[in-house]
Amino acid sequence: MKKPLRQRASRFVFLLCLILTVTIAAGFGGPAWAGTTGNSSVATTADSATHTIMHLTKAQMDAMQHAIDTAPKYSAPGPRILAETTALPPSSFSLLSSLPYIPSERDQGNCGSCWVWASTGALEVEHTKNYDIRDRLSIQYFNSKYQSDTGIYACFGGYIGNFTQWYNTDKSPIPWTNTNASYRDYSPGPGGATRVPISTIATSPSYSLTTISNSTIATFGVGNAIAIANIRAALDAHHAVPYFYYLPLAG
Repeated sequence: MKKPLRQRASRFVFLLCLILTVTIAAGFGGPAWAGTTGNSSVATTADSATHTIMHLTKAQMDAMQHAIDTAPKYSAPGPRILAETTALPPSSFSLLSSLPYIPSERDQGNCGSCWVWASTGALEVEHTKNYDIRDRLSIQYFNSKYQSDTGIYACFGGYIGNFTQWYNTDKSPIPWTNTNASYRDYSPGPGGATRVPISTIATSPSYSLTTISNSTIATFGVGNAIAIANIRAALDAHHAVPYFYYLPLAG
């Protein structure tokens, strides 16, 4: 019988976080990310009906594309591909039951942290899948601690490789319900800084990661049927598939 979370720290291994990627060039499906010159990402001004969109520099997009190209590839096994490409798909399939999901509270506001939200959601799904622990994890903890006081903030954008690299060092995701751990960065501070100093967030209780990594689902250059089979195989195995969308500065 599991003890309540508040009475223990739980160690879990997050071995596979999956990302489905679409490259952006002059047209969709190009071999590399397009972009413009520059050193900093920017966020569009959001009105009451819209949210921030990340616009990345060429250097940032090049780095992201390199991470995508060199990440381990996830593909369905040969027999699975045959089955997936010949069988009728189910009418619906959802992993939402694997994570605490309150739509009104999954709102990034004017902070360009969609990459943190998507990656954390995948981590929550893996936590449930591997250990049957369905607990909401703190976005604010990552935002507040990510490269703290360096001027490089989570609200400036990022990608799943940044997330897994950071958590491979930190290794201590915390519950959303910890003091000051619920999301507060709907409107970030000057320069994209977090509104919540990490010193104000209670870091106990916490979980302990052993390792975390990400893979790219093989969809480019494999044909439509195989691409769909690879995505379906990942979802059928109860792996979350984050999908990230970015624009260059001039987009």
